[in-house]
Formats: sequence, structure tokens, C-alpha cells
Amino acid sequence: MTGPAPADGLMLAMDTATRACLVALGRPDPVAISRRDVHHRHGAYLLEQVEEALERAGATLDDLTALVVGTGPGSFTGLRVGLATAKTLAYALGLPLVALPVFWILPLSAALPVYGVVLGLSAAIYW
Repeated sequence: MTGPAPADGLMLAMDTATRACLVALGRPDPVAISRRDVHHRHGAYLLEQVEEALERAGATLDDLTALVVGTGPGSFTGLRVGLATAKTLAYALGLPLVALPVFWILPLSAALPVYGVVLGLSAAIYW
């Protein structure tokens, strides 16, 4: 598939940056969510959670129009598992893949304004 996914299409999102493993399906509003505290064992649970979320939504992999994956910051191993899984699914299903940093997602989910802070080389702070 080329180009952007339809705005009303079913998207699969995964975040493996923390001790929790999160999988969500949405259009973009949530349709099904699976969250588990996996203690950095994302590889043992991620695909099981994808199947669980799809089952809860009454959907299959063929119903997906796009994949979204969190890029951290977070656990290096957790991020590798999430990114590799998302990239493999996107390639196998011919779907677009969107990678989003957690700092972009959190303010959107809380409907908060977004502020950026950068530490300069001279210990100056810019925002």
C-alpha cells in the first residue's frame, strides 16, 4: 500500500518503551486496547496482545490500514522488539508504518499544550 492510510481505517498501535506493553486498535478513537506489565519481556507477549486486541475488536490483520509504533525514549530492548515487530507486520501486510516519539503522543492523549526544552552546550536552557 502506498500513500497515507484512510482517516477512518483501522490502525494498530504498539508501544514497548516501558515495562508495560501496550497494543491498541483505533479509527483513530480506541476500539480495543491490551495493556500488560511485562517487566521488559515484550517479545514474549507482544504478538499475543496483537491477537487479543484484534479478537476484542472483531477484526483481523486484513482489516488494518496502517501501523503505528512508539519510538521512545525507553528501554532499548523493548524498543527493538516493538520496532522489529511493527516493521515486519507492515512489510508482510503491505501497510504504511508511522513511528511516533512518546513525547508527541502523551500531550495529545491528555489534550495538553506541547512545550519543548533543549539543554544547550553551555548549560543554557532553550524553550
